[in-house]
Amino acid sequence: MIVFTDPGFVSCPSALQGPVFREPAAEEAARLRRALGETLPVVVAFEADGGGSEPVSCLIAAQGLDILPGLVPRRPRARAQADPGLRDWPGPPMPTD
Repeated sequence: MIVFTDPGFVSCPSALQGPVFREPAAEEAARLRRALGETLPVVVAFEADGGGSEPVSCLIAAQGLDILPGLVPRRPRARAQADPGLRDWPGPPMPTD
C-alpha cells in the first residue's frame, strides 16, 4: 500500500483500482506548478479504473510517501462475482474483543 504524506494536490476518484503508473506529462507538471506555486518532491501520474467505461487519468503531488508491506484487500468489481472463500490472510479469522 502506498500512503502519501502531506499531499499538496490530488486529482483522482475516491475509489479506483488497477492503477498503471507512468511519468507525468509536461502539461501535468506545468499544471502542478501553476496550482501549487512550487514543485513537490513526489509527483505520481497514473491511469486507473474509476468505475466508468474509460480509464481515468490521475495526478498526485506530495511531500513524501510511505510504502507499507502486506496485502491490500480488493473488492470485486460490481459486475464480477467474488470467488467464495478467498481470504487475504493464511489462517482463521482474527478474534475480536
